[in-house]
Amino acid sequence: TTLIALPEGVTDGDVQSVLQALLDRHDMLRSKLYSDPTGHRLVTREIGSVSGADIIETVVVGEDPGRAVEDAARIAAGRIDPEAGAMMAAVRLQNPVGGDVLLLAIHHLATDAV
Repeated sequence: TTLIALPEGVTDGDVQSVLQALLDRHDMLRSKLYSDPTGHRLVTREIGSVSGADIIETVVVGEDPGRAVEDAARIAAGRIDPEAGAMMAAVRLQNPVGGDVLLLAIHHLATDAV
């Protein structure tokens, strides 16, 4: 999990486009975990099979930015599910009084397997 400061004026569409490029470029982010009695296997799905728009959620930062980051981390962790093919989740933290931040979380299978 990491936090990325977003430049002023970045739209949701901009963020979705960048996430889509990341998903399309890195095979492990499109992988899906299959399990059966003989074991586990990761299968890489085709480019475009995972949508950048589907992996992002937006929350508005309230009076406690630290709490907002903790909540965003929980949201992202809850959306990651290797057996459903969800190896990455993103939460945009919209801050009305400061810059927006993107919390990006990637399952360890997608990073450690590389």
